[in-house]
Amino acid sequence: MKVLGDNGLLGVCLPEEYGGRGAGLDAPGIACEEVAYADAACAYRVFANNVAADLFLTTGSPEVIDRWLAPTVEGRAVCAIALTEPGAGSDARGLTSKAVPVEGGWELSGEKTSITQAPDADVAIVVARESDSGRISAFVMDMDSPGIARQRFEDPGFRAVGRGSIMMDRVFVPSTHRMGEGGQGFALIMQEFDLTRTLIAYMILGIAHRALDLTIEHVRRRMSFGKPLSHYLGRDLPDRRAPDPPRGRARARRRHARCAFRRPTAHGRGGNAQVVGAAGRLQGRPGVRGPPWTRRVVGGNAAPSAPA
Repeated sequence: MKVLGDNGLLGVCLPEEYGGRGAGLDAPGIACEEVAYADAACAYRVFANNVAADLFLTTGSPEVIDRWLAPTVEGRAVCAIALTEPGAGSDARGLTSKAVPVEGGWELSGEKTSITQAPDADVAIVVARESDSGRISAFVMDMDSPGIARQRFEDPGFRAVGRGSIMMDRVFVPSTHRMGEGGQGFALIMQEFDLTRTLIAYMILGIAHRALDLTIEHVRRRMSFGKPLSHYLGRDLPDRRAPDPPRGRARARRRHARCAFRRPTAHGRGGNAQVVGAAGRLQGRPGVRGPPWTRRVVGGNAAPSAPA
């Protein structure tokens, strides 16, 4: 983590006065793709810390920024985003974790499950329902606070990042550690997920590129009947050392970036991205909704979303 932070990869879009690079939204995408080419777990750290740092800066109080922004950008702190519960995920109505107002802040109680980075997190952004108003808010919770228990899940292939559950029993959070205005927690997290889905797509691109390069290298070096395997393919293999990607891939990347990296935030980014994966939401079928400026990313093609 510290190596990633020292190389400026954990706060790419943040202003330089906060330890960032002041780059555009395409920069973390490039970083995730290039790091994923070498190691997918490290790439996840890149995207997770960039997302957390953005949330701290744009929605956190001065106290939150002073306490957690620099450690996150420098790689000294791991942040988990705790939304999913045993009976609820992106369905806000199903959230059962409670935030009870007390003198000086809030007490959080409930269980979060399948939370990435939970086993090693230093801080967590917890989405919970305010008991007095019923509003859903997000809170910055120090993972060393009394009343927290966590469990690590067996997660082959993702051990370096870690996934687990967080149990909260009247965990005190200062009033200054509620993010944004009350009732905005769910919207803040879901808005940020527009970016996380895009960065994950770039990670997948880097992983796939590495797999392709390893395959090409293998079939060129592996000998069979005195000749390399590539001899029997019936076609030429691309040069893995070529400085530029194939034209089609570059065109698809530019189109995806134009679509996916346009979303409204405190930085003034315009537009929105909706990544559609379920078969029932493809090709303008029911479930695909949005205003005219919404874009739909399906199989690498961007097109205006159509009313259901």
